[in-house]
Amino acid sequence: MSFEDEIEQYIYNIQRMQKSINELNGGDFLDNHKKILFLSLLETLAKGALGDSIKGNGNKFRFFVEEFCNWEDAKRVSLQQLYLFLKEKYTTEEKIKFKKQLAFVKSNLLKYPSSTPVQFCFDPKLEEIKSICPSIAGKLNNFTHVSLLWKLRNSLAHEFRGKDTPSLFNDLPYPHYEMYRLPDLTKTWIISYPIMFFNYLVNNAIENVKTYCQKENINPYNNYDFGFLW
Repeated sequence: MSFEDEIEQYIYNIQRMQKSINELNGGDFLDNHKKILFLSLLETLAKGALGDSIKGNGNKFRFFVEEFCNWEDAKRVSLQQLYLFLKEKYTTEEKIKFKKQLAFVKSNLLKYPSSTPVQFCFDPKLEEIKSICPSIAGKLNNFTHVSLLWKLRNSLAHEFRGKDTPSLFNDLPYPHYEMYRLPDLTKTWIISYPIMFFNYLVNNAIENVKTYCQKENINPYNNYDFGFLW
């Protein structure tokens, strides 16, 4: 089999896996099944393209999503998560130091439209928020949307529990916030990842991995260990 045929065969097999995920049927936990399988498929695509060139599964996953999945909002910082962090992780005395940051985050949260799903484009880019929150700049990467997607992957893989909420708008192709009223009657924004979004990431990754492997003369199969020693 030629080099080009090897790449075509690899892409064909990935597409078959994607199709099998989309064809799954089930009950209440079907979305969780699909999401963890889609995230696993992204990781195997990262393996095929990058091999072990990037150390750390989380680092490789985040790099791959940023570079191969065409997700424009990947490096935006979730104001919802940053607000909860500033609100819950610090004592009253410590919060005084972050008065300016809390005011910025709260004022921008108020700009979220309340009657429709809120796209992540309403969140600031990482470099923009760093200038507002220099004292916690080192922590801001934890709240980028690509990092939150990795946290979702971990909660599904290790706890079979999605940190996001089941979407009321599963026909949307993009992740978003939905407004929820809590038992104490307060309102909060909750992140939701529709299944179509995972297909969007995988579709882009497939095309970009194929192009990358052809350009860099990479046979993706060579990045896997097919030996019998586990």
